[in-house]
Amino acid sequence: MENFQKNESLSSIETDLREKINFAKIHALSQEEYENILDEEFKMKDIESKRKLTDEEVNYFYEFRKRMIEATITIGTLPEAKRVMEILGFDNASLIDTLSHENAHGNKAEQLGAWHLGYKFCLIKADDGDFLIQPQANINIPENLEKEEQNKILSEIIFAPEEYDNKLSRGDREDLEHL
Repeated sequence: MENFQKNESLSSIETDLREKINFAKIHALSQEEYENILDEEFKMKDIESKRKLTDEEVNYFYEFRKRMIEATITIGTLPEAKRVMEILGFDNASLIDTLSHENAHGNKAEQLGAWHLGYKFCLIKADDGDFLIQPQANINIPENLEKEEQNKILSEIIFAPEEYDNKLSRGDREDLEHL
């Protein structure tokens, strides 16, 4: 009976992951749209580093964030991240490297008092019809900290893969530029 329940539970998790992947594929961003959303995200962060967003700005930037969320698979655990990557076709070496890299960010976040909420995979539809996948550790830094402290923590989280002999990604370097 126990094995049946375990298999039933695994089947349910697999179904849930596949539904999330299919939804993200349907809502995948074009490369141009992805770059535009990143630009808007950086504009929003620049404003937030100086002051609180106005209601009008919140509504404006929300539309970009909403599109990104629709194209993103968000999951909570390392085994789920591994399974998502398998379904998406990552080869074994890329899978291990990517999970090590993103897990380094998550581990550092927890060490510094931030939250590691899981993993995200944004799907971008390339011009040739293939999907580009942008993995990311899903972290949250406490908002009750001063901006300077938040930025210090974020900087350490971004550099975390280097502590594990991994390289910073292009996205990591872009995030550092905007800090």
